Amino acid sequence: MKVKSEREFFLKALLLGASKSFMALKIRHILGLSTVFTTFACASSVEDYPEGGANNTGTPGTNTAPTGGTATDAGSTTPGTTPGADTTTGGGVTGAPAGGDTTGGDTATAAPPAGTAIANSMGWVDGAQNTYGIQGAFYTFSDSLDEEGNPGGGDSTIAPAQFTEDLCVSGTASQVDVNCSADDCYGLYWGAGVGLNLNQATDEATGEGGTPDTWDASANGVTGFSFTISGADVPSSLRFKLGDAGGEFCTSIGAGNNEILYTDLDENCWMPVAGATIPTASKSIQWQVATNDASTTSFDFCIENFSVLTN
Repeated sequence: MKVKSEREFFLKALLLGASKSFMALKIRHILGLSTVFTTFACASSVEDYPEGGANNTGTPGTNTAPTGGTATDAGSTTPGTTPGADTTTGGGVTGAPAGGDTTGGDTATAAPPAGTAIANSMGWVDGAQNTYGIQGAFYTFSDSLDEEGNPGGGDSTIAPAQFTEDLCVSGTASQVDVNCSADDCYGLYWGAGVGLNLNQATDEATGEGGTPDTWDASANGVTGFSFTISGADVPSSLRFKLGDAGGEFCTSIGAGNNEILYTDLDENCWMPVAGATIPTASKSIQWQVATNDASTTSFDFCIENFSVLTN
């Protein structure tokens, strides 16, 4: 009886040990699968949220200057064009924050365009702060005002009327009314924009900018201009042009860094004139939102990193 009892005890112990080993294997198997699924879930999370994003910053002007003065631009064109005609009071300063966003990861600062920076403060470029003879006011203009500041033929809007901080503007360019009573409807509805007088003396009596005069780029060793366009709504119809240059000399520009040589300009850039001679003398340069006859054009953009290009 004793031998039988010992054998039964031994067999029960053996069976119990095997059962525990089997349970341990099952537990290790379950834990192993759980680890695999945990690792897979973490890997998927990393792929779903990659790093990215960038943020551009501008450089403000540092000089002080008198209040911006009066700026005048005029023009007339055939359908499909956008001339300028306005008298406005200048003002404004560069250094507006550039567009872009930051979505995870580190931020980065975009490099400014090539060229020598032209400082301005309160909308005025002081000739004593650069060696290129450039002095004058930044100003806004639109087809809703004529050269005397009276209501014009169009209904474009632009703000601010005078710059006191960043060189940023917003508004709406007209839709061309092709059934207007004028011979040239595009000459009435030509848009809005920003200008810079290039040769504007200070009126000693008022401390403001006087009447703009002509400035010659070639005589001052300048071959073009560079700048950065940023903002929430940069229109595809944005142009860079010469103001008061005896015609319409322009080229299309867009968001980001732009480097424009005088040789890049065309006469009537919407329908270039072959073999046209591009002047290097003008009273101003302008950033203009052109119009069309299909719809109005909204805009909200900044001009920063304004510089000259030289030989």
